[in-house]
Amino acid sequence: MDRSLALRRRLRREQTPAESQMWPLLRGRALDGAKFRRQMHVCGFVVDFACISHGLIVELDGAVHDEPEKAEHDRDRDALLRARGWTVLRFRNGELQRHPEVVVEVVRRTLNALTPAASRRPLSRRPGEGEETGNPLSGHRIVEDVTDP
Repeated sequence: MDRSLALRRRLRREQTPAESQMWPLLRGRALDGAKFRRQMHVCGFVVDFACISHGLIVELDGAVHDEPEKAEHDRDRDALLRARGWTVLRFRNGELQRHPEVVVEVVRRTLNALTPAASRRPLSRRPGEGEETGNPLSGHRIVEDVTDP
């Protein structure tokens, strides 16, 4: 078994509390019929949740993502994913815990704004595959924790 597959299986078994809260909101095409996968390998990274048909990645970030090195890594990673045609949404764990309806609504609106992959260029799942889509909605969006100053 390759290391990436073993890692993804372990991450699925050992979800964070935020991932455990988010997965039922996305699984089984619960969100407007969109199929999400969890702990999916995309462009050399393992992402929390991905909807291939719409090119959408949803990441949940805990406090470790506040560390300067990790924040820089996240920015670089998101730039690479965007260059491969993916849209990345990042949410703070606290935002999901306190306002899951807001998080779901942002994901829903983003899904509805994105063109399904059947009518656009293919997305890249590995480095070097595919081309940039030029999707004007692609980008790194951060939903601020509305309860924290």
